[in-house]
Amino acid sequence: MFLVIIDQVSKKIFIGVDNQLGFITFRSVENPGLIFNLDFNQVINSLLIFLALMFFCWQFYKNFHQRNIFLLSAHVLIIAGASSNILDRIFFGKVSDFISFGLGFTFNLADVYIFLGVLLLLISPRMNKNSNGIF
Repeated sequence: MFLVIIDQVSKKIFIGVDNQLGFITFRSVENPGLIFNLDFNQVINSLLIFLALMFFCWQFYKNFHQRNIFLLSAHVLIIAGASSNILDRIFFGKVSDFISFGLGFTFNLADVYIFLGVLLLLISPRMNKNSNGIF
């Protein structure tokens, strides 16, 4: 819940901001689509996100007993990021992005959570010799 609050507060802080800090640009952008601005339609976008969120909740529940800190942290990050972006979609019909490195896309902290969670999923089997795979 704490990660969701941090993401939601950061989105409110950066609404309407247009500022350059070194190689990072803070610019408020509305994203009605999915990652990398993919956009099918609101119903399909929401369904895909909901299904992904349910999958990772199930994986978290299934793997909770393993006590693999990397695996559990990965699922918490993904669930927090997806939940925060779902809240944006439910209440505003879009996701607010505000961080850009000039690479052609803008993202928010929830996207960072999801990215880090996926990265942890990929490295968790290497960090825990008892793991049987990514999930």
